[in-house]
Amino acid sequence: MKALYISLLICLLPINLFAQWFIQNPHFSNVDLESIRFVDTLNGWACGLDGIIMHTTNAGENWFQQTTNTGEELNEIRFISSNIGWAVGDQGTILHTNDGGRNWCLQNSGVFSTLYSISIIDSNNCYAVGNSGTVLTTSDGGENWSTVQYPNPDQTLMSCHFEDQNRGWIGSYIYLNPELYARIDYTSDGGSSWLGQYNNINSIFNLFFLNENIGWAVGVSTNLSTTDGGTTWVNNSYMAQLVDVFFTDPENGWAIKQAMGGQSNIIFTTNGGMNWNDQFYAGIRGAYELCFADRFNGWAAGYSNHIFNTTDGGINWVSQSEKIVSGQSLHHLYFADSYNGWVVGNSGTIYRTTSGGEDWENLSIEDTSRLNSVQFVSLNKGWITGYNGKIYNTVDGGVNWVSQLSGVNNSLQSVFFVDSLTGWIVGYDGTILKTSDSGTIWNNQSSGTSEHLLSISFADLTTGWSAGSNGTILKTTNSGLIWDNLSFDDSSKFSSVYFVDLNTGWVVGDYGKIFKTTDGGISWESQLSDNSLNLKSVFFTDSNSGWVAGNLGTTLKTTNGGENWEFQNNPVNGYLNLHAIFLTDNNTGWIVGENGIILKTTNGGVTFVEDIVIHSQPRSYLLSQNYPNPFNPTTSLQYTVGSLQFVTIKIYDLLGREIATLINEEKPAGEYEVEFDGRGLTSGIYLYRLKAGEYIETKKMVLIK
Repeated sequence: MKALYISLLICLLPINLFAQWFIQNPHFSNVDLESIRFVDTLNGWACGLDGIIMHTTNAGENWFQQTTNTGEELNEIRFISSNIGWAVGDQGTILHTNDGGRNWCLQNSGVFSTLYSISIIDSNNCYAVGNSGTVLTTSDGGENWSTVQYPNPDQTLMSCHFEDQNRGWIGSYIYLNPELYARIDYTSDGGSSWLGQYNNINSIFNLFFLNENIGWAVGVSTNLSTTDGGTTWVNNSYMAQLVDVFFTDPENGWAIKQAMGGQSNIIFTTNGGMNWNDQFYAGIRGAYELCFADRFNGWAAGYSNHIFNTTDGGINWVSQSEKIVSGQSLHHLYFADSYNGWVVGNSGTIYRTTSGGEDWENLSIEDTSRLNSVQFVSLNKGWITGYNGKIYNTVDGGVNWVSQLSGVNNSLQSVFFVDSLTGWIVGYDGTILKTSDSGTIWNNQSSGTSEHLLSISFADLTTGWSAGSNGTILKTTNSGLIWDNLSFDDSSKFSSVYFVDLNTGWVVGDYGKIFKTTDGGISWESQLSDNSLNLKSVFFTDSNSGWVAGNLGTTLKTTNGGENWEFQNNPVNGYLNLHAIFLTDNNTGWIVGENGIILKTTNGGVTFVEDIVIHSQPRSYLLSQNYPNPFNPTTSLQYTVGSLQFVTIKIYDLLGREIATLINEEKPAGEYEVEFDGRGLTSGIYLYRLKAGEYIETKKMVLIK
């Protein structure tokens, strides 16, 4: 009965939602986390060692790494909305984002002290504290940070909380100095003066306030609470080391107790902290900070990939460690069959699977260059190419790699072998290399162009194509002795080319461009153009069945040679950039991309219900792509009605919930435009659906705040 209920529920959804791409990330990266915060039950961030920031938009079902461009340890992360947040760390590091972490900007703190805590008052006003009595403040969103005079420079300031620009508390920690004591200090004038509210304690690791009156402070043998803004602090006499505390209301709260050797326990109180009960053992250094979005939904983070989640107030805690997607960006992949495959990426990253991706073996090489392409001609013999003219060859399935001499220093972007002896490589500045002896000697071929060549595909020993920057398409019919320029009137960067025979092929690239040829490249027909998309890879299993992958998790599929392309949902839609796609048949395939992401499908990526179809031919009814896309907060939707019809346009989220109705009336034939306002919605992918009589079309749009 349960299975029947689920099937019925899916059938009732008004749009297609559940794609059959699933994450197969190898999880080789070890993520050590210091801090975690959620702004609601879905959107959260965690930060830690080596400048790492992880982000989830689905309550931790998946965690993805964000780019920070710092290697410093990040000690605390805080957000005031799904877009605006800061993280602070070692060497005075302050990072700021206005778009939920898609972009993190390094702000000049003016100090090199370790910063342990930040308190955000609003989008302009913040305080940060750290080593040597460091107190910083900003009133312009971090464009400028200034030092606030603090009277105790020997104190290490571990935690701070400010109610507004004037009123705030700071908790300190004394390291290996028995003559000094930790304290809680309070200011009512933005730090011009400080009042010691509580002294003679071992340490304060964390302060937490519900409002200007009710707060808690925890540390080594320290468990304090106040109901009058710190005028009076009550010691609740819980003799343990508490490293963090969080309350959802004056009675219900959680703390992390850390014992000798770093053993971490989550404890719980129902009477404001007077009594505590053990709730969950999180392991060795398994929890450093916790937070709750409401009384039931909470998370804790720690070292060695530890993230835990509860949805019942802590009665049960479930590990989300396997949900962490982190690692070097992956750029290309090749599968010899449905079991044996290889992927390559940044910093010499090479993974191999012999189980269809169920398990991955790390075969990374010592060379830390970026690796761009991989191909095998058998289970043992293969090649990879990368930056700085790097070529490597293996004859044992990738266990050992031997460098081959390319004779160039350019980035080599794509490799293609037609048999065990004969292959080509293309790269930057028009580079084309050919070998006839498995790579013992690589010879330069004249491409006739200085454009970057990014992809190569051969149909047989003599006929091949290459595509690249500025609309470049080249073709040879004599094994590369002569390359003819087939470029046409389009200057887009073409990232991928693929041919299924001597006549039929496709190129894809920036601005959502997909072109098809049926005469070997003499002429090209546009199949798709969408300024919101950057397409990186195309793969066909036959003349009809093909897939495309690109930025922001874009995955497209066609079953009719590209006459129609369908958007396919996957776990990283709207978030991670996808770099390459490969299928061994119409059902089994993989995609690789940022964060070491590996996606797999066993049914061609189809959804449980009908996919979103993008029609390429003009019709009397038409729903155009919204503009701008991505958008914030408004975008325009244009549509064409071919005859008098009752018309509806509705907006849905990816769970199939109706968000808004824009049009619900009879319309005569004509072209129309309507504006959608996304204020009040969180960043993400939304779907808009036109129904005019029997005609129905759905497209996706991306809201980025």
